[in-house]
Amino acid sequence: MKRLILIFLVAFHAMQTNAEDYDPLFFITGASFAVPENGWFEIVSEAFGAQAINRAVENEAIMQTAVKMYNGTLYSQEELEQIDAFIIMHVHNKNVANTEWIKEDYNEYTLSTLSANYSVAYDYVIKKYKDDCRSLKDNPASAYYGSEDGKPAVIFLCTHWHDSRTTYNPDIRTLAQRWNLP
Repeated sequence: MKRLILIFLVAFHAMQTNAEDYDPLFFITGASFAVPENGWFEIVSEAFGAQAINRAVENEAIMQTAVKMYNGTLYSQEELEQIDAFIIMHVHNKNVANTEWIKEDYNEYTLSTLSANYSVAYDYVIKKYKDDCRSLKDNPASAYYGSEDGKPAVIFLCTHWHDSRTTYNPDIRTLAQRWNLP
């Protein structure tokens, strides 16, 4: 994981030094630990010279993020085009790696399933974001139009680590390994 983070940092440094007009954009969704009033996400973004879009809302969980994606309200097409890093920041002690209800095709999930299950919501959010990025290859208005794979989907799983989260801590590591995410 340290290697992935190092690669990410080097890539952003290279983008900053090689493109004067390029401003990376970090997008975060999550709950109270990430809300703009806490400020840490904005400080990190500023340290990287990145624009920050913070969609964290106090008392929300990954299920609300999934529902917003399902409804097409989490980010706009313009924002999707510009996002360099999609950061999912949640703090809880729920099982997020259970594969019992996971579907191969994220389009098979229903709103009621997304609203009730942490592991399904994480699966949906990751698959949907990857697909949204890939689909930019078919959008004539996109800079990724006509590319082979569309836009690279860079996703970070983020949390406030705490030893009392005995379920979530190992599960988030399992998700990171499953999806090859830092």
